Amino acid sequence: MATLTPFDQATLLTGVTDPVLRGGICVALSDRWLAFMKDNTYRNPRERLAALTAQRDAALLYQEAYAFLRDVKGREDARTELGRSVGHEYEHQTTVMRLHIGMKGVRERMMADLGEIGAAVTWTMAIPGLGRHAIAGYRGLVSIMNNMHKASLHIFDPNVGEYVGELAQLDGILRDLFRRVPAYQGIMELTRTTT
Repeated sequence: MATLTPFDQATLLTGVTDPVLRGGICVALSDRWLAFMKDNTYRNPRERLAALTAQRDAALLYQEAYAFLRDVKGREDARTELGRSVGHEYEHQTTVMRLHIGMKGVRERMMADLGEIGAAVTWTMAIPGLGRHAIAGYRGLVSIMNNMHKASLHIFDPNVGEYVGELAQLDGILRDLFRRVPAYQGIMELTRTTT
């Protein structure tokens, strides 16, 4: 059974007045969470999310740097450059349009992105009225005890938390995520950034 450990980036934005950051720090949190997944598979979701919370100031600086670089170099170059600072080698971004493939097609594309062990990806959703929002996914071997590992799938949304399950549960996880945030049903495009 898939599990969800709650997380809400709004708690990290308390007292933040910078308009660049008031809209959210989802790019920073998604990139940093993905780095935790790749480097600390022995941590459980609660520990990972607590570590993200503890790195609030670094995440704020990361998001500010992203906003600056995005305005100067564009979204893709900004993600690539900042991704390197936390150990990611992002590949060329691609975008899928909901208009062409429907919501089911969007979920299928996301599921395909996590089809192999070691897959790591961030997705940025363009949603009318909400703007852009980044989430991340990871599929890898996760330590369960000394020298024992199992394949595990993780989806992180800075507004919802971290889901943990198996590949067969991914469609259900995505359906639950899109149900929890009804605005996600209005997604127009999904930009994929894989490592």
